[in-house]
Amino acid sequence: MNTIEIKKEDLLAKADIYRVLARAFSYPDKETIESLKLLCDDIAVADIPGNVRERFLAFKNSFINPAAEEMEAEYNELFMTRMFCPAYETSYGRNSFSRPETLADISAFYKAFGFSIADGEEMLDHIAVEMEFMSLLLLKEAYGVEQGLNDMTDICDAANKKFLGDHPGRWVRPFCKNLTEKAITDFYKSLAVFTEQFIEGEIACHGIDVKYTEGLFKDEIAEEPITCSMEEDRKK
Repeated sequence: MNTIEIKKEDLLAKADIYRVLARAFSYPDKETIESLKLLCDDIAVADIPGNVRERFLAFKNSFINPAAEEMEAEYNELFMTRMFCPAYETSYGRNSFSRPETLADISAFYKAFGFSIADGEEMLDHIAVEMEFMSLLLLKEAYGVEQGLNDMTDICDAANKKFLGDHPGRWVRPFCKNLTEKAITDFYKSLAVFTEQFIEGEIACHGIDVKYTEGLFKDEIAEEPITCSMEEDRKK
């Protein structure tokens, strides 16, 4: 393969991983589990970055014969009813952004790239939603690479780095460490380890200087609006 094909395939492989993570952090009903199995089976192990290949296989093997009721019960305990491990960005860290500002920035990214959430689905800062958005950015970038659309490629690459550094890259580490401690089943334990190592690998790959959040918090709600952080960068 030439360099363009190699770049495209690398982007597509990472987009698939983000999509797997998005599905894995969604409510584990029968349909979700089946689609997750298919997604994992469609990913060639050779395309998985070497630093997380072993973790991906461990995760994939954790739900060969899943007990749906057990997975649903643990999901409810971890993320919904008792919320031992909140899956929302605004539940973590004492950021420089207030909660409404963080949500406004995320929303601006989604709007800029035509990403929408259906009514009744998760909040926009849920980890499954953020992972789905990362997948979309990489798919768009891969298309730009394939078609020779340099402007599109550059914009998507910049958005990928900016969104990763300002959002999932900041809070996924404490979230995953919390999940590793609180989870009971191998599925969620292995998912936590796989997710953390993949995101950390992407941060290192892009050379992003991330200001990590420190853990769970309750913050006061500020009311000043904010625009997408990429807009602010372009003004400088």
